[in-house]
Amino acid sequence: MATLARWCYRHRLVVLLLWVGALLGLGAAASTAGTDYANVFSLPNTDSKRAYDQMEKAFPERAGDTDTVVWKVDAGTVRDQSVQSRIQPALEKIGKMAGVGGVTSPYAGDRGAAQISANGRIAYAQITFAKQANAVPKQLVQDVVDTAQGARGGGLHVELGGQAIQRVQEPPTGLAEMIGILAAAVVLFLAFGSLFAMLLP
Repeated sequence: MATLARWCYRHRLVVLLLWVGALLGLGAAASTAGTDYANVFSLPNTDSKRAYDQMEKAFPERAGDTDTVVWKVDAGTVRDQSVQSRIQPALEKIGKMAGVGGVTSPYAGDRGAAQISANGRIAYAQITFAKQANAVPKQLVQDVVDTAQGARGGGLHVELGGQAIQRVQEPPTGLAEMIGILAAAVVLFLAFGSLFAMLLP
C-alpha cells in the first residue's frame, strides 16, 4: 500500500487525469443508460408468471398494474352530490384514456361501498393500466394525474399513488440533500486543507 501511495504521489498528474477520465467515463455510461428506473421484476417459469400470461391473453386490457386515486373531504361525505359531481367525471375521463384498462369506482353500486371509509370522509378508486408500470407511457400517467387532481378544490383533496404514478412524481433534490452535500464539502475541506483537494474524487 505504501508503494502505491508513493507512486501516486510521484505521478500526481497521471493519477488526477485517470480520475477525471474515470469520472467522464462513468458520466457517459450513466447518460447512455438513461434514468428511467423502475421497481419491476419478473419470475419466469413460475405459477404466478404463467397465471399472468394467461390473464394477459384473456384480458389484455386488465393485465397491467393497478394504481390508486384517493380523495378526502373536509366537510360532509364523499357521497355528497357536490363531491360526486367533481370526482365521477374525472374517473370516467380516465377510464376512456387509451392505455387504461378500467377504473373501479366506489360509486359503482353496492360493490363500491367497501371503497368508502366508515365515516364517509375518504374514498378511493383503482385504475388498472393495460401494461406493467415500467411500460406505461409517462404522458399517459401524467394525464391521469392531471385529470384526477383537476377535481381538487372546495374542501376536496385528491392524491394518487402506485408504481406507475411514482414515475412522474419523483421529488426533485430538496433542501435537505443540498445541506448534506454542503456539510460533506466542509468536512472534506477541513480534512484536506484546500479547496482543490476537496474537489478531488
